[in-house]
Amino acid sequence: MATATMTMKLLMLLIVAGAYCASAQQAFQCPKECKCAGYSLDCSHKGLTVVPRNLPTLTERLDLQGNNLSVVHRNDFAGLGNLRILQLLENQITSIERGSFDDLVNLERLRLNNNRLRSLPDSIFVHMPKLYRLDISYNRLQIVGKKTLRGIPRLKNLRIADNALECDCHLAWLAKWLRINPRLALFTKCASPRHLRNVEVAALKESDFKCNGVEELRNMDCMLEVMCPAKCMCAEGIVDCRDRGLTAIPDNIPEETMEVRLEQNMITSIPPKSFAEFKRLRRIDLSNNQITGLAPDAFFGLKNLNSLVLYGNKITELPQGVFDGLTSLQLLHLARNPFICDCNLRWLSEYLHSNPIETSGARCESPRRMQRKRIGQMKDSKFKCKGSEEYRTKNADQCLIDMECPPSCVCDGTIVDCSNRKLRAVPEDIPMFTTDLRLNDNLIRRIEKTGVFKELPNLQKMLV
Repeated sequence: MATATMTMKLLMLLIVAGAYCASAQQAFQCPKECKCAGYSLDCSHKGLTVVPRNLPTLTERLDLQGNNLSVVHRNDFAGLGNLRILQLLENQITSIERGSFDDLVNLERLRLNNNRLRSLPDSIFVHMPKLYRLDISYNRLQIVGKKTLRGIPRLKNLRIADNALECDCHLAWLAKWLRINPRLALFTKCASPRHLRNVEVAALKESDFKCNGVEELRNMDCMLEVMCPAKCMCAEGIVDCRDRGLTAIPDNIPEETMEVRLEQNMITSIPPKSFAEFKRLRRIDLSNNQITGLAPDAFFGLKNLNSLVLYGNKITELPQGVFDGLTSLQLLHLARNPFICDCNLRWLSEYLHSNPIETSGARCESPRRMQRKRIGQMKDSKFKCKGSEEYRTKNADQCLIDMECPPSCVCDGTIVDCSNRKLRAVPEDIPMFTTDLRLNDNLIRRIEKTGVFKELPNLQKMLV
């Protein structure tokens, strides 16, 4: 009996170990562009122009040196929480998008030397508490911002030498920082102005760093040039991304942006806090996209926004409170959207009565009794839900896309009739808005635990 018990325990251990190994193997599939040994990926000198997709999450060392990478995108290293060493030297990198390194919480060594970087985003290394070696030498950096080196408490080896550092008033902080950390960034020298060329930054006094206005403008131009979405044009506070085939809000929008033009793209949704970083934003144009849903806090934090254009999309419902906090909003365009004007949109009518800023003539498309009527001109009491209408649209503000009617059933409003269809199992694609489900007179003998009924929060009646 004891032998049998031991055998069973050993068998269970082998099964668990096998499952773990299979899971680990699945989590570490070597990309075809690279060579893998253990948890190390060698993707160097392959002529790559982008970081390989689907990098294994267990990767500990990643070598991408000697390629033709030009931009480090926000999601290039997403999920690589085990990465300890990242080699990006000797590429053509001109830009690193904000948040690109946020998941690299265990990174210890990072080499970005011998690229074409002219600036770095603020707090780009803030999520790397274990980083002790950082090399950004041999780039074209003209300025290193005060927030660039934040959040690296274990830094022991830093190289900034051989850049194009402009020693004006914006770089005075670095001289003081280098004197406090005398073993870091040795031989970091000025490239301009002319009278400070090749002088070590740490040797300069605060009074040596001067701005006359020209340097400040030039540095700002530099930052705006680097921080611009790849498919867009940026100038004078305007980010122009019109008709670029975009499917989502682009990354790398400059913080100082005052106007974003995203019309005539293929954007389908506006996620939470999409523009929260851009405190100076005054105008957003999202007209003529394919937008079907907006998060309730899509426009969070935009106190200076005075114009919002959502004209010509596929919006049927807006989440209540989506315009809360837009205290400066003076112009709102919502026309040419297929709004469902039932009780779930009553709040918008109330909002427009209190804030008559919708000037494009937004109208209802359904239900039939409300068709073609202007939302801002009707009484709030007209926005009613009759029968099952409330269940059909009340989740629209959560950016949910409901199922179509199952092919073997007939749907009438929120009644789904699957009776007498010779079904042997409950359909898995029942619409979420269903209140009445009819499954009687079929060949169903057993209802499996598929979880299909957990997805029907409005279900009130069921015939089996």
